Amino acid sequence: MLAKYIFNVLDATGKKSLLGLIGSLDIVKLLADGNIGYIKLVKGAHVGTLVGTDNFGNKYYENNDLPYGRKRWVVYQDTFDYNPTGISAEWHGWINGINDAPPTSHEYKKPLYAVEAYVTKTGTPAAYAPKGVWANPQKRNWRKVEVWQPPQSS
Repeated sequence: MLAKYIFNVLDATGKKSLLGLIGSLDIVKLLADGNIGYIKLVKGAHVGTLVGTDNFGNKYYENNDLPYGRKRWVVYQDTFDYNPTGISAEWHGWINGINDAPPTSHEYKKPLYAVEAYVTKTGTPAAYAPKGVWANPQKRNWRKVEVWQPPQSS
């Protein structure tokens, strides 16, 4: 049983040996982030059936024997640098139980205002930083009010 979990950890991280995993410190990320550990060790590809893959390379699984709310999950393409905003609207509806049919078996009509899904930069150094925030290199003029000066009469 322990060997199975060690094999799953090595498979999830892409390492060939346990010493290589410990030396790369990926084990710290795997254990510190509960989502990575749960998806890779408990659920993973060996528990459910692969339903489909999206344009970002994320894989979507389903197991109808599990309780409601836990029977559908996603395994992100990048294990240690995943971002939930990379799930497209069609897959988001399926994974949350809004749609019964996955996008692989049903063509969903896109609304006129729909834009293509993309991974946001939130939480990264490239994220939007408004004026005045410490991450923005441009300093803000903190004066709220500019006093009106009457024109000089000549």
